[in-house]
Amino acid sequence: MDSTTRSRSARYVFISILALLAMLVGFTGDKYLPITVDEGPVVNTANTPAPAKTSKPAATTAKDPLASDPAPPLLDAGDLRTVSGVVDKQKGPASTLIQRWWSENGTGTADEGFVSWAAAQLPAEPSSIQRQTEQTTIKQLKSSRDAAGNRAASWLNEHGCDDVWSSFTSEQLSLRSTSDDEPSAAEIKTVLKLASEVASAAQDRSGSPAASQPKPCSGAKKPVRSDCSCNYPSTQATMSAAARSYLGKLSPYRKDQYAWMEQQVDLAALYAGLELPSDVGSGALLGNLVGQYVLVTRGHAKP
Repeated sequence: MDSTTRSRSARYVFISILALLAMLVGFTGDKYLPITVDEGPVVNTANTPAPAKTSKPAATTAKDPLASDPAPPLLDAGDLRTVSGVVDKQKGPASTLIQRWWSENGTGTADEGFVSWAAAQLPAEPSSIQRQTEQTTIKQLKSSRDAAGNRAASWLNEHGCDDVWSSFTSEQLSLRSTSDDEPSAAEIKTVLKLASEVASAAQDRSGSPAASQPKPCSGAKKPVRSDCSCNYPSTQATMSAAARSYLGKLSPYRKDQYAWMEQQVDLAALYAGLELPSDVGSGALLGNLVGQYVLVTRGHAKP
């Protein structure tokens, strides 16, 4: 066989092999053919870089407790003078008293002992003559009551002990300056719990008929009696003063807003005939102690 014939035979064999491969692909697809992988990078598929270790995660906020019952227009700003002076007078004495606690007990956390000590700082209950004078204030408020004021007072007496302060905390976590200290939902609960315990212990010391009265911020009503068997001190006032003191320190430019809400809560108790000004004043004194105690023992302030 000459070379030409051999070359032609080889081409026939090669073409036959190609034809056979084509038939196989037609029957089986390309799963038997070799697969090549592109080792080059694909555009825009790089992994997201890990955040820097110094970056601060965004604060998570709890659901607003007032979302299902938003506030109506609240009490008239002019009437807040009924309680503003009473509340403001307690800040100086509270600062003096808390310094005594620090000097005698240090700045460590001692919640149980603090509750007992703070309750013992309750001033002597006012005389019956002073109580009668304070009743005049209640009667003046009563004469100016209207439907809008009643709605506002009812809402404040239901939500003013806890919900408004938890809502403020949530807002402060969402909208705060880089220089703000950070509150927490857990700490505001601690503030309010300690304030309630201090008020209750103080009421036991004063013989206040707290056990026979509706719980603060329960929405329940109690009638004004001639002797006004009110809670001395006011639990509402103790809790709001504590929350205002705590939150106002952590976000100073909101202090006026917190003070305004504290006065709203205190006035609502008077407006509804639940408390007298001396109940509010003594509650504000003890609440200031609680707020300052939590700020220092939880590392937000120095004594």
